[in-house]
Amino acid sequence: MISSANETMNYHSNRSFLASAKVENIYGAAKSTVFRLPLFMNPKAIPTSAEKFTCREGRLDLNEYLIHNPSTTFLIRVTGNSMLKAGINSGDILVVDRSIRASNGKIVVAAINDELLVKRLRYTDEGTYLVSESDDFAPIKINIEDKFDIWGVVSSIIKTM
Repeated sequence: MISSANETMNYHSNRSFLASAKVENIYGAAKSTVFRLPLFMNPKAIPTSAEKFTCREGRLDLNEYLIHNPSTTFLIRVTGNSMLKAGINSGDILVVDRSIRASNGKIVVAAINDELLVKRLRYTDEGTYLVSESDDFAPIKINIEDKFDIWGVVSSIIKTM
């Protein structure tokens, strides 16, 4: 449950909150190159190093799998740890689609007063909030005087190990 406005630290009183939830880089998305990788549904079907690397189960183009609307999709690299419970870690690349409707509960990339954030969108009777997926960060209430725009909805997370 989101606390009342008196109990909630808002954007103006909690600048350190933003430092842990920034967008690091923005990249355009395009489906110009088709590169199909082997897709193995059964780990026993993966060839050993001595065998020829062929796949009888199919091939997958990551562009087709991750990017449904290239003209409305972009990629961002995030920094910070405020979305850990949602599985978003610092350094992850997010696939963001502007054509997906930003509804209650969706993870969005939002601009508030010229800062780009990755947060969960919450609509309540008390107002609109950007909510972290970490107990260390209070929700940000969107006030009428804030410059606020939703850039898109996160559709996938790309991780490195």
